[in-house]
Amino acid sequence: MHKDRYSYDFILILLAVGLMFLLSLLLLGSTFYFKLLGLGQLAPAQKGLYEGVLNRLAAALLGGILLVLALCIPRRFLPWKFLYYVALALGLLFITGWIVRDWRLALILVLLPTGALQLITLILLITGRKLHFHYEGFGKKFGSCFIHLGLVLLALSLLLIPYLGFKSALFWTAAFFLVSGLLCSYKEG
Repeated sequence: MHKDRYSYDFILILLAVGLMFLLSLLLLGSTFYFKLLGLGQLAPAQKGLYEGVLNRLAAALLGGILLVLALCIPRRFLPWKFLYYVALALGLLFITGWIVRDWRLALILVLLPTGALQLITLILLITGRKLHFHYEGFGKKFGSCFIHLGLVLLALSLLLIPYLGFKSALFWTAAFFLVSGLLCSYKEG
């Protein structure tokens, strides 16, 4: 049996894919359910209740996905035993945000420290610290850090649209990091 078959990376990938599959099923199923039963004809208040339930279910799955993906960031510089504490802290932030306010705050509270951890990873990479990546080459590592940071910032900008608007500086910063990260990653490849 191959010893890396059940590595932490493999388990994180399986968890993320499984949660994304469940989210896809929820979204597709609810769309067909909505169309087949003609829920579009319901009163606005009833439609709002339906949407509210779906938003809460989707947010719970998104929270799980974010927690799993957030663990991919600090694993570059933290030993695995510390990742359990990171997971616990992020999980508590998510639950606290949901209890205190709603799913939007819960997701934001997970994304903020995730972005900070990614920024730490980027700084450690730039300063020459030994980090754990699956590939060699500074450009690919730098690009990977930029892509991850861009995704965190993009998710934050989407969650903050009601407060910042569609054309916020956060969105354009996210776009810069994503495009730059892709260019760095593929230029070296």
